[in-house]
Amino acid sequence: MSCEKELQEITTALRKKSLYFGEGWNANALQAFIRDGGGCAYCGKPLLDTWEAAKTATIDHLLPRCSHPELGWKVDNLVPACAECNHIKRNYDPSEGGGTALVLTEEIRLGLVCKAKEKIDERTKANECWESDFQTARLRFREAVAQYRERKDSAATCLP
Repeated sequence: MSCEKELQEITTALRKKSLYFGEGWNANALQAFIRDGGGCAYCGKPLLDTWEAAKTATIDHLLPRCSHPELGWKVDNLVPACAECNHIKRNYDPSEGGGTALVLTEEIRLGLVCKAKEKIDERTKANECWESDFQTARLRFREAVAQYRERKDSAATCLP
């Protein structure tokens, strides 16, 4: 039995034994979490050790779907990620466009994860002010919401 088949069987059994991992989880995403031990592929933060951590757990498409739609939800292209690393990585393509020709073996996947981690670290260091940028963005967002609501309210009062 190949590791892929074993991983599928283990995932199926886990989904049957636990309501939490049932229909709310994509089966391939759960396989990636099991394969990688449930930690963020980029920073190593445990994602399923506590409920608080689990609420920030995401799945990342190592090679982004926008540039590699053919990889979709294939297990080899999925890695667990904390919300912060996933947000910082965004659509960064560690294959630099060469992903279509790649066969995502364990070794290649781990190399791409390493390259993505380097980019996350680089982006974090280049912009140490993520939090202050968020504060500004939060204010602009609130202004946009207020502007929308104001326009919506004035449009409603203009109706015959």
